[in-house]
Amino acid sequence: MAAGRGLAAYTPTAALRVFEQGQLRLSIVLVSMILGVGGFVLAAVWLPTRRNLQSRLLGSIGAAVAISFALWAGSLPRASWDLSENRRNSFSPSAEATLREIGQPLRVTVFLAAEDPRLMDLDRSILSKLRRILPRIDVDYAAHSRSGLFEGAGDHYGEVWYELDGRKVMSRSTTEPVVLDTLYKLARITPPTKPEGNDYPGHPLAADPKGAPWIFYGLWPFLIALLWWLRVRYIS
Repeated sequence: MAAGRGLAAYTPTAALRVFEQGQLRLSIVLVSMILGVGGFVLAAVWLPTRRNLQSRLLGSIGAAVAISFALWAGSLPRASWDLSENRRNSFSPSAEATLREIGQPLRVTVFLAAEDPRLMDLDRSILSKLRRILPRIDVDYAAHSRSGLFEGAGDHYGEVWYELDGRKVMSRSTTEPVVLDTLYKLARITPPTKPEGNDYPGHPLAADPKGAPWIFYGLWPFLIALLWWLRVRYIS
């Protein structure tokens, strides 16, 4: 299920992977909370022993309908924030400012199987970033198999089609510079003049570890030996 689509993005493994990457998606937070509350509601329906089976079934059906509607509503918001320190989940600021000029809905048709590494690269480096910038984006995963082995030689396997305002363009690349250049040309907007890239410098070691050898090779072994001697003398 995690390799497919639909509710796969809300499984515990997939949701934790998103958080581990430094992303905060409102839909995942809402769906996770609704699932948790829904579990307590179903437990409250079935735990009371004084209720008969019919009332429990009716309560479960009503709760299931309410939970299903709440899950559908919770999955609609597309708000997402990149909380990683080095902005690894975002385009460069100049690229994001340029892409926000796209006002029409963008449709992406992907002919890549769920287990294809290229699809994983496309989702991680392109599509997930576009979803935070463009308010209207529709992604259609058109491949019919899990691995792409049975797609057929005459199909469009490996192609990624981008459609905007009636114009379509195809690209087989999943790298960020190529896809961004394709989107700029498709939207007929001027690419940013500032070079693309990540300007995050990291955290250089500014402190000078003076006295570290004395602590690790002198004081620390002495404390270990002292604790061992105290244990042998006073505890044993």
